[in-house]
Amino acid sequence: APSLRSNESYHVFISYSSMDSAWAHFFIERLESTQLGLRVCYHERDFLPGRTIIENMVDSIHSSQKILLVLSKDFVQSKWCILEANLSVFRNCIERKPVIPVMLEPCSTPLHLSHLTYLDANDTFAEGNPSSQDMFHKALL
Repeated sequence: APSLRSNESYHVFISYSSMDSAWAHFFIERLESTQLGLRVCYHERDFLPGRTIIENMVDSIHSSQKILLVLSKDFVQSKWCILEANLSVFRNCIERKPVIPVMLEPCSTPLHLSHLTYLDANDTFAEGNPSSQDMFHKALL
């Protein structure tokens, strides 16, 4: 795993709809596995109680090297997910922090994310497809 800078606590912040949490948790386990060894930040585990959701979002994005957005129909309909996406794109403009969309299912991508090249979740985890897995690892490392 890449080394973290002094102002970073995580390699990646992952934003996803609670409706997609089963897939997201499976994905997070793979990222945090000994093979990749990434430190992942996500709201259910890492947001601090007593702070506002927006404070937690901003701090989590700021303290992560990269931001990963799990795009789905539920994601684009969630005001919290869209807010995380907006904050991520804003942070990308200010700090050149990479934003990596992962398309979990076909959905209407918000206009401000449509310029980003996305990874397809189905390709990424296709068994026997090492080239797409390599591309995914390169995007995260």
